[in-house]
Amino acid sequence: MDEQELAFLNVALSVGDPRIERRRLVGFYVLRECCRLEEDEAWTPRLAFARRELDAVAKEYPDDDRELRALKELLGILDTERIDRPALYSALVRYGRELQREGWDDFAPMVFEVAERSWTSDCLATDRLELTYCHCMAVVRGAYAKHVKEEMPIVLAQRARMARSREYLGAARVIELDRLLFAGNLSRGLRDAERLLAWIGRHPSTKVEAATLVRIATVHGRAGRFEETVRYANRVLDTRFDAYARYSGLHLAGMAFMDLGDYAAAEAAFQLLLLAPNGVNRFLGWIGLLDLYARRGEREKFERIFERLAHLPFFAVARLNAFQAAGRGWAMLGETERARVAFNTAHAIAEEYGYNYEIIETDDLLGSLDSAAAPPPIFPGDGIVPDAAAQVTAMRDAQAVEIAECLA
Repeated sequence: MDEQELAFLNVALSVGDPRIERRRLVGFYVLRECCRLEEDEAWTPRLAFARRELDAVAKEYPDDDRELRALKELLGILDTERIDRPALYSALVRYGRELQREGWDDFAPMVFEVAERSWTSDCLATDRLELTYCHCMAVVRGAYAKHVKEEMPIVLAQRARMARSREYLGAARVIELDRLLFAGNLSRGLRDAERLLAWIGRHPSTKVEAATLVRIATVHGRAGRFEETVRYANRVLDTRFDAYARYSGLHLAGMAFMDLGDYAAAEAAFQLLLLAPNGVNRFLGWIGLLDLYARRGEREKFERIFERLAHLPFFAVARLNAFQAAGRGWAMLGETERARVAFNTAHAIAEEYGYNYEIIETDDLLGSLDSAAAPPPIFPGDGIVPDAAAQVTAMRDAQAVEIAECLA
C-alpha cells in the first residue's frame, strides 16, 4: 500500500461510526482500483470484496441513498471488460459530489483528485467544470487546505472561460463568496452577493442564483437580521431550484423562525428537513427539533428526539454537535446534571478526534452550567413573516404522511 492509498484509508476509517466507516471502506477499495488503472491500463480491477461489501451495506440504507447509488454506478463501470473512460470520469464526479453533499469535505477531494487523473480529452467539458466547482467548495471549507483557498475561484473561472460557460463563471464568484464568508468578511460578502444577483439577472442560472440566495440568507442570519434571512431563504424554496438548495433554504428559514419566536413555522421547516435526500440535512432537521422542543419546554418530545439521535449513524463531529445540543436542551429544561453528562460526552468525542475548537467550545458550555442560565425568551413572533411561514407550513402539511413516518 503506497502513501496515497494509506492516506485514503486513514480518512475512510476516521469517521467515528462503524456503519459509515464500512461504506467509506467500500469507496476506498473502488478508488484504489481507479488509481491502479491509471498507473497500468492493462490492470484488471479486483472488485469482488467491494461488490460483496456494497451489497451488504446497501441493505442498511434506503434505496434512494444517493451516495450509495453513485458508488454502485462507479463500481458497475469498473466492472466491465472494456472501461469507458468518459463514463468513468462522469461517475467519479457524481460520487465525489454526493460525498460533498453529505459533508465529507475530507474524503470528497480525494475522489476529485482521482477523477482529475482520469480525465481525457473526450470527457464532457461540463463534467470537468462540475468537478472543479465541487472540489473548490470542498477545499475552501476544509481547514487542511488553507494554502490553496485563494487559487480555487481562479482555477474554476479559467476553466469556465475555456469552455465558454457563463454559468460556471458565476459559480466561480460563488466560491469567492464562500472564501469571504469563511473568513468572516460579511459586509464585503453581502455586497459581492448582491452584485452577483444583478449579474444573474443578465445571465440567468438557477444553480448560481440558488447558491447566491443561500449565502445572502446566511449573512443576514449571522448578523442577526432574521426577518431578512427568512425572506431570502423563502425565495430558495421555489421549485425552479434543485432539492439540495431548497433544503438549505428550509434549514436557514427554520433557524430564523426559531430566533424570531415563530416556533410553529420553525417546527414545520425542521420536519420537512427529515425528508431531505442527504443525511446532513436530515441531521439538521433532528437537531433543530431537539432545540425547538427544549425551548418550548416539551420534555417528552425532546427526550424522544434525543433517543432517536443516539442511534442514528453520524460521523464524529455530528455526534459531538448532537450531544452539545442535547446538553443545551437539558439545561433549558432545568436538568443540570443530565446537561453535564451530555457536555462531557461531547468533550470526550472532541478529545478523541482532536477537535480543538470544539474542546474549547464545550468547556465554555460546561462552565455556563455553573451560572443559572435561563431558557431563551419566547418572543410573540407568530406572523412576523406571515407569507413565508404560511408557505413552509403548507409544504409541511402536504407531506404530513411522509413526515409522520419519519417521526414514528
